[in-house]
Amino acid sequence: SPLGYCVSGAIANYTSILKANWAKGTNPNNETSDALKFVIHFVGDIHQPLHTALARDRGGAIIDVKYWVPGQGEYWNLHKVWDFGILVNREGVEGNYSGTVEPEIYHFLSTKWKDEAAGAWLENPTDYNAWVQEGLDLAVKYAYRFANGTQIPHEAHRPKNDSLLIPRSYYDAYMCPGCVAEYALAKGGIRLANTLNLIFEEEEGAMMVQ
Repeated sequence: SPLGYCVSGAIANYTSILKANWAKGTNPNNETSDALKFVIHFVGDIHQPLHTALARDRGGAIIDVKYWVPGQGEYWNLHKVWDFGILVNREGVEGNYSGTVEPEIYHFLSTKWKDEAAGAWLENPTDYNAWVQEGLDLAVKYAYRFANGTQIPHEAHRPKNDSLLIPRSYYDAYMCPGCVAEYALAKGGIRLANTLNLIFEEEEGAMMVQ
């Protein structure tokens, strides 16, 4: 959006609020706290590929699919599969934090993704539009495609009995150890940490000089 009414504009807005209020040591009407919460939320959002995907299907939100999630049912849209479904299936059941991807992500950050995490992911750290483009690229290459590379139709809402089946092979291809879902989560975590470090370290340094 040229007016900044988008996720990259939101990150720029709330980082500037957080930086300004932190420098002054103020939290008017919880503005500083709210800005911190929004920065955390939106940096996470921008790294879920379908949050920065195609407008014509609202990032997969109108692509009705059938995808089984234990204890949660099977009728979703493609966006929710990435927001929720594949992660819960990785945990085994919602809230089973012993089944999270954290140990795998730590492993790949010290091996497969080590150079990117220390290099490319941190380049131009306030170019949030570049993060949007990266997410779109991942969505087009992976999220919008079955595991065999076939395009998932960008069709509008369907009746439940006609929902597109998202097979197990989709999960196996994208939620596997070191695959695109974990890659996006890792990148988002590294960039969030760097974003907060830049805000707080810069302002603390300025206050110390004063």
